[in-house]
Parts: sequence; C-alpha cells; structure tokens
Amino acid sequence: MISTAVNKAIVRRFYEKVFDRQSIEAIDELVQPEFIDRDLIPSASRNPESMKQCIKTLITS
Repeated sequence: MISTAVNKAIVRRFYEKVFDRQSIEAIDELVQPEFIDRDLIPSASRNPESMKQCIKTLITS
C-alpha cells in the first residue's frame, strides 16, 4: 500500500507533466497499465491508452 504523501506526489507530478507541460508520454510513466478510471462520465478514459486520447483532446482544444 502506498502512503498518502507518495500518492499526492504522484498526482502532482501527473498534473505538472501531463497538463502543464502537455507531455502525454508521461502517462506511461505515471499510470499503471492495469489502471481503470471509474469516472462518472462513461465515455471518458477507462485505461491509460484511452486516457491519452482523452487528454490529447482536452489540451489541443
């Protein structure tokens, strides 16, 4: 189990790299391949690959 502090640091790095620097490739580094997004929006990203597509759409709009 990962600590809350470590988890927060990962989330901060995710937002910094993926959204601030617009580095979609950072998703491979920061998101586990078995990740499943349980977002309320069913059409949103469900795994790292669909997450990349969804975020590309957001940052290029």
